[in-house]
Amino acid sequence: AIQACHKAIALDPNYAKSHANLGLLLLQSNKSSAALPHLQRAIELNPEDHETWSNLGIALLKVGRPQAAIDGLGQALRIAPHDAVAHANLGAALLECSQTTEALSHIEQALKVQPNFVDAHVHRGHALHKMERLQESMASFQSALSLHPNNVDALCGLGNVHMTMSAFGQAASCFEQAHAHEPQNSGLLLNLANACVEINRVGEAIELLNRY
Repeated sequence: AIQACHKAIALDPNYAKSHANLGLLLLQSNKSSAALPHLQRAIELNPEDHETWSNLGIALLKVGRPQAAIDGLGQALRIAPHDAVAHANLGAALLECSQTTEALSHIEQALKVQPNFVDAHVHRGHALHKMERLQESMASFQSALSLHPNNVDALCGLGNVHMTMSAFGQAASCFEQAHAHEPQNSGLLLNLANACVEINRVGEAIELLNRY
């Protein structure tokens, strides 16, 4: 599909949809940097395409440019005010910029539109954790896990809330479940090692840190 999009662009470099489709495919393939120029070109050619604005915002967030992501996702919502994906990802970008209250507002708008939106539940959990609303944060991560039991972000988020509450055994259990799905995730190894130290599984913690 990516190759077909490249061929379409070669035939007509000014066809916005080809750039938008290629940008989306690259974004879905975790090639966010490569997606950016195509998404930007698609918007130059068709500036009222809210889905491409939203995808541009997501790509910018993934490459570590949350402020630029906020601008792109804001444009998506200007055109389509009830777009749940744009609201949820704008919330995530605002969280990255420590604008937690505003982030929570957008995330909750996303959930009003799409109550089973797993990523929005995860983002809500992170926002509530930052606000020290720990029981609500746990409930949001558990809602995400009820919809997608192996969601690594939700398991890590729930584990971090348990760490904050000094429930270290429960935290270790969450991190172990997440680690089973992403064994090469270095941040997860560190979290699991820290939890193991707290519950006197020191040998296991040392082994994990040696792999970090």
